[in-house]
Formats: sequence, structure tokens, C-alpha cells
Amino acid sequence: MDGSEIHQGPAGPPGPAGPVGPAGPPGPAAQSSATDFTSKSFDFAADATKQLITVATGVVTATVIFSKDFNSYGRNWALAAWIGFSVSVLFGLSALFSMSGQLAKSKTPDIYAKKSGIRKLSGGQIVTFLIGMGLMVVFGFKALRTGTPPDPKPLTVNCVVQNQQQVAPPPPVVKNPASEPKNGRKTKSGVKPAR
Repeated sequence: MDGSEIHQGPAGPPGPAGPVGPAGPPGPAAQSSATDFTSKSFDFAADATKQLITVATGVVTATVIFSKDFNSYGRNWALAAWIGFSVSVLFGLSALFSMSGQLAKSKTPDIYAKKSGIRKLSGGQIVTFLIGMGLMVVFGFKALRTGTPPDPKPLTVNCVVQNQQQVAPPPPVVKNPASEPKNGRKTKSGVKPAR
């Protein structure tokens, strides 16, 4: 052996690790992982915001279609729910705009950054959505318990009868003065008795 070769025996447990040097900047794999995590968090937040916007606008649209059938008491509850849902949609749109602004402006975007206001806008959207849903549930129970008042208009019923074969009325009986007896007596046949 010339000393350049190190002879190792059978494999045993690993030895203690050598000294660790100072940590350098994260490598490309670590930066990619952080970027993926940030990107995913923005994607999930944006998707949740979009879903709440979709449900809120769907509920408002469905109830507006049938709003002519509501009584005045029910309309007030539905109107309050519509206002809650509309404010929720406005908060959601603001949150989406804030998210896209945060991604565009910041070198290290953070969905929880206080400066961006994403948390407050998303929280406002969720709270107003829940208020709108609560008002819609109350409206549903009130609408079920409240009967519609009777309609004061008279009811008109139109009947359609099939065209049936019409039978001509019998001809009118015309009395002929020549066929009546002169004595004023009438016979069953209406013919003058013979004498």
C-alpha cells in the first residue's frame, strides 16, 4: 500500500458528522419550494373568494327571479339578505384585486401581510356572506309560516266546450184559421169533426 488507499473494514454505523459551515443563501430548490407554497396559498385564497362570490350572486339571482311572489313582509327579509350578499361580493372583488396587486408589486408576496389588507377583505367577505345566509334562512322560515292573503279580485273561470252537433229547434206551430172548427170545439187531431 502506498498510503493513498484507505482500507475500510466491514460497513458499520455512520460516524459523527463533520463540522457544519455557515448557511449560505437558499439554493434554487429551496427558493422554488417557497415560491410554490406562496403561489399555492394565493391560488387557494383566490379560489375560495371566487366560490363565495359565485354562491352569493347565485342566491341573489334565484331569489330575485321569484321576488314577485313574495309578500311585503318576506320582501323585507329578502332585501336585507340581498344587501348582505352584495356587500360580500364587493369585499370579495376587493380581496381579489388586492391579491393580484400583492403578487405584482412585492418581491416576496405574503398573503398574510398586514399592509396588503387581504386578510381584512377576505374576513369581511366571509362575515357578510354568513350574515346574508343567516338573513336568507330567516326569510325562508318567515315565508313558510306567512300565508299569502286572499286575492280580492273576483275569480273568472272560462270553460271551453267542444263544438257539438246542434239540433235544429222544432218549427213553430202556425195556427191556420181554416183548420179550426167553427163551433170552437177542438179535436185531439186538430181536424174538424165530420157531421
